[in-house]
Amino acid sequence: MSHALLVGKFLPVHRGHLALFDAARQRCSRTTIVLERRWDDPIPWDVRWRWLVESCPWARVVVPEATLPPRPGEESASTSAWIAALDELAPDVTHVFAGDPDHFGIAAGLGAEFVHVDRSRDDVRGGRIRENPWQHWDLLAPAVRPWFVRTVALVGGESVGKSTLSEQIAHAYDTAWVDEYGRTYTTGVPHHHWTELDATLVTDGQQVLIRDAQRRARGLCVSDTEAIVTAIWTEWLRQPVPAHVWEVAARQPIDLYLLCDPDIAWVADGVRVMASDRDWFHDRLMFHLERLGKPWVRISGAGPARLANASAAIEAACVQWWHDLRAYRREKPGSGVGL
Repeated sequence: MSHALLVGKFLPVHRGHLALFDAARQRCSRTTIVLERRWDDPIPWDVRWRWLVESCPWARVVVPEATLPPRPGEESASTSAWIAALDELAPDVTHVFAGDPDHFGIAAGLGAEFVHVDRSRDDVRGGRIRENPWQHWDLLAPAVRPWFVRTVALVGGESVGKSTLSEQIAHAYDTAWVDEYGRTYTTGVPHHHWTELDATLVTDGQQVLIRDAQRRARGLCVSDTEAIVTAIWTEWLRQPVPAHVWEVAARQPIDLYLLCDPDIAWVADGVRVMASDRDWFHDRLMFHLERLGKPWVRISGAGPARLANASAAIEAACVQWWHDLRAYRREKPGSGVGL
């Protein structure tokens, strides 16, 4: 029985790795992937393990209990120690697949055939991808993309331009956006029938849509409304806010909140009912964004100015996001949690 071995750090899993996985699957009946890990890796090992399992579900993905010996060619490296460690993790290997010709010696030491998969066409480098994931988005494996996505939510009362601005931002950045699920849910339903269960269903429905859009997004995901808005809407309807809604509001995967000022005209559309309470809603949003410690920016202006102000806020946040992505491992050594 043929047995393929692939070894790497997968920081992150990218198109070149997918080519290796496919080559191994086509040629061998079994595949073992050994995931190297070190305490100072820029992406946690458990995150990369999930990427590998999703990207290569037919393979056995192995994580050594201890750090592997230094690779051949590194300082203090021992080729024999490296080969012995791999032989223990993946015994009876018949083929070693790699994009680096230097792995030939490892294959020879394991008594296996070396299969070189040329990846020069894509010129893929993990460090280059990590420096600017958006610029290299098409090189990322689909399983990897949600981890690098940053999500922006537009929040505000009725008729403050959230839906229009969400769509405009998504088009400007060629990415995915999420419509307001609460509007879909309540259209045609009298507001006095709103219950705690409705608040829970709308909250969870919006989260499902956000998660789906994150997988389709190109670096940035835009959501029209989220759980805090649902909670305040429930307050306004004089209904108890379920604890579940506040729990989701506290942990939802949103990196920046754009609070839309009520500085544009309120427009009746047959669904809106809050013509006189937009300022109250706006103040409640500011209170809860601060209470929950959320990063938020006020967005004002009409027409193109509103989009320009939103884009400026997003791009200012992007600089910090990528800085944090590069630096967080130095600040939190040993962390197993991604950004």
